[in-house]
Amino acid sequence: MEGNSCKDALKNDRLFFTNEGGLYETLLTQIIIYLAKTDPPVLNNREFDMLRNAKMEKHNQSATLLDFLARKGEESCGHFYTALKMYDSYVYQQLPSQRKAGKELNYVGEQNPAGMENFPRPVQREDICIKKLKDDHLHFTNDGCLSEENFLQVINELRNHKPPVLNRAEANKFLNDAHDLHLRVSDLLNGLVNKGEEACGLFYVAYKKLDPLGYMELPSTKNGAILLQTKM
Repeated sequence: MEGNSCKDALKNDRLFFTNEGGLYETLLTQIIIYLAKTDPPVLNNREFDMLRNAKMEKHNQSATLLDFLARKGEESCGHFYTALKMYDSYVYQQLPSQRKAGKELNYVGEQNPAGMENFPRPVQREDICIKKLKDDHLHFTNDGCLSEENFLQVINELRNHKPPVLNRAEANKFLNDAHDLHLRVSDLLNGLVNKGEEACGLFYVAYKKLDPLGYMELPSTKNGAILLQTKM
């Protein structure tokens, strides 16, 4: 991925980072501290304090950091990859963006400011499956279109995907949760939106396979939303 956009790579790597074994606790802490100490700092004091809140779960911490970086732009994403490679080069080499391309990103520290002007920019498009899931959220939680059986099957599909969309702890939480079905469905949908476009797309692939008629009744489907061609 030599010469490719760090912001684009961060989007492609999001599912890896929000899953088990991606940004483990020590590595996440090291990166957050690094990003608060750059000159100028990537993370301001408010963002740093929010991310260092001991009450925030690691998954939410990772997702929040990625959201901050995506909004801040290319240079901030580059600093993130610099810190990741510096603190754990093995995890860096396992990134989907690295394994697919076999070449390293041009991240901050290996390019001059003039080179940044010629940095290729990704084509901007709306995240189709994230928007689709948000549009369908009320339908999934209110209309009972996800039966208990289908909900459990979807969880297993997402857990067994390679790489997994839900890590072991997340899947077990949903499988053993005693709350009402609509609350569990709502928690799942919110978690998938946090994980990003690929996770939402894989949810729809699983749901469409389990209940094709139910999929056709979704508000987003009736309104003409396109499901990305993502294979389980």
